[in-house]
Amino acid sequence: MKVSLVKILIIAFPLIAKTMFLFSQESVFQKEVINAGGKCLSLIVTPSNQNVTSSSGTTSFDVASNVPWTSSSNQTWCTVTPSGTGNGTIIATYQLNTGTGSRIATITVSGSGVSDQVVTLTQLGTAPSLIVTPINQNVSSSSGTTNFNVVSNVEWTSSSDQAWCSVTSSGTGNGTITALYQTNTGTSSRTAAITVTGSGVSDQVVTVTQLGTVPSLIVTPLNQNVTSSSGTTSFDVASNVEWTSSSDQTWCTVTSSGTGNGTITAIYQANTGTSSRTAAITVSGSGVSDQVVTVIQSTAPPSLIVTPLNQDVTSSSGTTSFDVASNVAWTSSSDQAWCSVTSSGTGNGTITATYQANTGPGSRVATITITGSGVINQSVTLTQDELITISYSGSPWCSSGDVQNVSLSGSSGGTFSAQPEGLNINPLTGTITPGISTGGSYIVKYTLEKSGGNRVVEASTEVAIYLSIDPQIVIKWEDVLICSNVGNLFFGYQWFNGTTPISGASNQYYVTSKIPGVYRVEAIDKNGCKNMSNEISIGSKISMLVYPNPAISSFKISINDVPVGKALIRIINASGTEVMNLNTEKSDFEFSKEISTSNFDKGFYIVQVIVNEVYLYIVKTMVIK
Repeated sequence: MKVSLVKILIIAFPLIAKTMFLFSQESVFQKEVINAGGKCLSLIVTPSNQNVTSSSGTTSFDVASNVPWTSSSNQTWCTVTPSGTGNGTIIATYQLNTGTGSRIATITVSGSGVSDQVVTLTQLGTAPSLIVTPINQNVSSSSGTTNFNVVSNVEWTSSSDQAWCSVTSSGTGNGTITALYQTNTGTSSRTAAITVTGSGVSDQVVTVTQLGTVPSLIVTPLNQNVTSSSGTTSFDVASNVEWTSSSDQTWCTVTSSGTGNGTITAIYQANTGTSSRTAAITVSGSGVSDQVVTVIQSTAPPSLIVTPLNQDVTSSSGTTSFDVASNVAWTSSSDQAWCSVTSSGTGNGTITATYQANTGPGSRVATITITGSGVINQSVTLTQDELITISYSGSPWCSSGDVQNVSLSGSSGGTFSAQPEGLNINPLTGTITPGISTGGSYIVKYTLEKSGGNRVVEASTEVAIYLSIDPQIVIKWEDVLICSNVGNLFFGYQWFNGTTPISGASNQYYVTSKIPGVYRVEAIDKNGCKNMSNEISIGSKISMLVYPNPAISSFKISINDVPVGKALIRIINASGTEVMNLNTEKSDFEFSKEISTSNFDKGFYIVQVIVNEVYLYIVKTMVIK
């Protein structure tokens, strides 16, 4: 017995002693039991733990016992010797640890009459690893799947760099990556790189290489039948190459190019002819034979349309045209000798109508008839306006002249206007009043609406008005009348006493010899216009008094006469110089005005009073100092 072992003895009594247990202070694996027969039972398993590598293998535990025993492991990756009797060995067989972490298997040893003994096997983890095979998978151009094998002891994820190739996204430990690839419609091969990534390991890259498809180009249908109207139609292109298309007809245009599958749109114009027509569309691509499809357009029914239905023209000679839309041969004719037309044509065209001047009264109409095979005759008309003229006699006119009437040739009912502004013209009658018009040249226009206001007929003429210059006469030396002609405006004169022209009085001045009367002059200006001047009256008796006469410091003017109104007082010295000019008012039959002579020299003076620029009063007076 060892010194360090404390044994507790069990003393047997006369009766069969019960079994007692022995406890060790050093090891939980040492145990001795004394049974009723006095025998000591024991079960000891050593060592308490075995450390092993990650590789598969075996290790052992020693059993010291005097009883039968059994052993078991709690892990499937670790199996043990199942049983034994007495001293022996437990062999532990362990599998490869593919994980990166260590793991423990607990081995329990049991015996009859003794406590179970527990030992452990601790296996180290494997270094992280990731292997993907094969490096590349070659696949056909058709869609499908292919696999890659993953040998690993870590979690991993995978991804593809191409949209046409998708892969299993992730896994743990050993596994399989399935790559799903679409059909390669192109003619060149293509490659998708698949990257597999794990913690603590380098990324692994494998590839899927997909073959290209044999170049192909198919265009369907072979023909499209279309109507005679304009429109579009289409052809389907099934291809894996770039392609171009062209039409051999200008009336049919097509989509110029495309890549892979697509559609060719053919745009065709209306077929106005009487025969069907075909456009060949050629589709070409690299490495493939050209494909030719057709568009067959049917014919249109015979048609003949002429527009417009009527052409309005002026009274002057000229030409106008009508448009012909047709798909047949046609002829045209006019029912009027003054209107001739293009005789014939085929398909779309133009009819040119040549018309002579309309010199007669009223408008006139020519009917043009167009005929064609298989169509209804078409009739259009050419309406020619009447000739309208306006005129005025005697223009240019003086502003002092009479009202002027228009001479109209043609239909009445129109309106008159003038440009520029300033001419007084009646818009309904065309009558011009020179006296209230502004001088100048004018264009007078006559406008007559036709066809309910849809068109107008116009005529115009030019007129002019001279502004008349009113002559002014004054009296000199009591009996001489003079017409002012500053700037040489007047070139002829005729003096009147009342309404009677004075024979031989055709000068700028006229000596009345103090014969009583109301005098005026008719002057002819540079434009030939005659204008009457103001009036001056010379009385038969003196109705104006000046007193005192002679005068020293002042004298008084006194008039007793009918005329009233504005009064002009003029005082003229003996040398003919005007020394006073005073405007005042004669408001009644009697008129009186005192004149100071303080500024007058001594001598003779003529005193004139003119009332309303017509009535003249004259008296001679003397001033003495």
